[in-house]
Amino acid sequence: MAGMNKFTQKAKRVLSIAQTEAETEQAREIGSEHLLLGLCIETGTAASRVLEDLGVETDSVRAVLKEMRRTEEPKQEQPSTLGEDLKRLLEQALAESVADKATTVGTEHLILAISRDENSMAMRILAALGITSEQVQRQTARIMEEYKQMQDVAKKADNSDDLEKSDVISRRGVSRRKEKDEGKTPLVDQLATDLTALAEEGKLDPVIGRSKEIERV
Repeated sequence: MAGMNKFTQKAKRVLSIAQTEAETEQAREIGSEHLLLGLCIETGTAASRVLEDLGVETDSVRAVLKEMRRTEEPKQEQPSTLGEDLKRLLEQALAESVADKATTVGTEHLILAISRDENSMAMRILAALGITSEQVQRQTARIMEEYKQMQDVAKKADNSDDLEKSDVISRRGVSRRKEKDEGKTPLVDQLATDLTALAEEGKLDPVIGRSKEIERV
């Protein structure tokens, strides 16, 4: 399984944005809420399209998060750790990619991971916006089904093996951002490396909640 389950460039940029958001907020740790913001902000991805189709906007996520933050402890200058819920979600995303028989972990796996954890801050924010985990899963399934129907087109794209599955269907005229964020997320990079090693050794926990299969429409 060497080389399997690496994070796509878009997924890495989402994680980089998540760390930047945590630093800007002066949060104590990088949490799933910052991952959700990253998924909203990084356009042209499967996850951003899922959120867009469900009516989730960056500003609305920030507003709900601000309300939830009112009772929290004082902030610190820079987050030094990854939140436990983010660690769980990244592990879940990796497990999702294994179940999907994908060679990379894309944003579709990150958004699915959020939908599997009702107790994560990210899913609580979505719930506050009236979005259910089932809606996220159904919408992700729809978008990925579109990809499957356009697979022949995707195979002709340059560097298709390194692109997220949904790349062809999610461009919508959005130009790709230069990959300048790479290397700016040491905490996330290390965890991603550790999780990939676990997957290659077959030690990754099975996907949580797979008993409820994603509805394919």
